[in-house]
Amino acid sequence: MRKWEAKMTFTDVYCDDADFKTARGIVPNCIKHSLALFTMLPGGIKVTQPAKSNEEVFYILLAMPEEFTWSEFWAALQAAQFSKSVCNKALKKFVKKGFIVKKEGKYIKNTKALKKVSKRA
Repeated sequence: MRKWEAKMTFTDVYCDDADFKTARGIVPNCIKHSLALFTMLPGGIKVTQPAKSNEEVFYILLAMPEEFTWSEFWAALQAAQFSKSVCNKALKKFVKKGFIVKKEGKYIKNTKALKKVSKRA
């Protein structure tokens, strides 16, 4: 986008970290809009529910308090229109990857692991 705005005509373009993070924020929305448009076109596919990404579930995890219950996580996912099975699978996956720890019926964030991963996102 900066190349176009600055009317640059050279063919080689290098992407720095800020550009890459910006692109990672834009691309998922472009995919959602493309899917929505395609479903509206004659002969397009029929989608009963918009596609959701694992990245969205991860961002919901980041927004959760340091300690939370299954019900609290499920409520947050439900508000974002995810299914209960996605909730259960995500929690198992996050425990397995070490992002959270299950203790006495509650989930506790592993802030060190989450910071390490969220820096890459």
